[in-house]
Amino acid sequence: MLEIMSIHKADEISQIKKPKSGIINGKMELNIKINELPTAKTVKNGWQEFNVDCDGTIFTIKVKPKVWKKITTANEMYSMWVAVITGKLGAKINKGFRVEQPGIQVFEKKPKAPKPDKTQVQAQSQEQLQPQPQAQSHEELAQSQEQLQAQSHEQLQEQLDQSQQQLDQSQEQLAQSQEQLQEQLAQSQQQLQAQA
Repeated sequence: MLEIMSIHKADEISQIKKPKSGIINGKMELNIKINELPTAKTVKNGWQEFNVDCDGTIFTIKVKPKVWKKITTANEMYSMWVAVITGKLGAKINKGFRVEQPGIQVFEKKPKAPKPDKTQVQAQSQEQLQPQPQAQSHEELAQSQEQLQAQSHEQLQEQLDQSQQQLDQSQEQLAQSQEQLQEQLAQSQQQLQAQA
């Protein structure tokens, strides 16, 4: 009976803790993107502090020298780059807020290819849709046949060369075998003469 009562009391306590307004807890994170090197000032222990204006709200960000180096290196190495600064909303300051626990990731930004003019695209599509003259396709067919014949000729020549090499090797082996047989025959004749 005690267990049942304690379960009911736990249910009552959990219902008391739930807010009646339907508001739940959440976590807010900032996400700020920059693509140019901000002006920073050195503060305590070599940390760098800089401000970013986001639509009229100023965010003050303080980072370790190692993290600041990511941005300066990107600015030196890449012609275009973007840095993503993430963190938590900190204390309110003049015209803005501090960013707490900032993290920075830097990426090289590739320039977008210019979009072609619509009239050029339409002209190219119409050219592709128009049937090609048959004379041109006959020429292409003749060229393809020539290429195939040249390839077949090259393949046959390669096979012929390989066969010739194998034949040469076989002849060398046969000549070596004949020499060995002649040597053995000469040795046998010498042995027979010695015995006689």
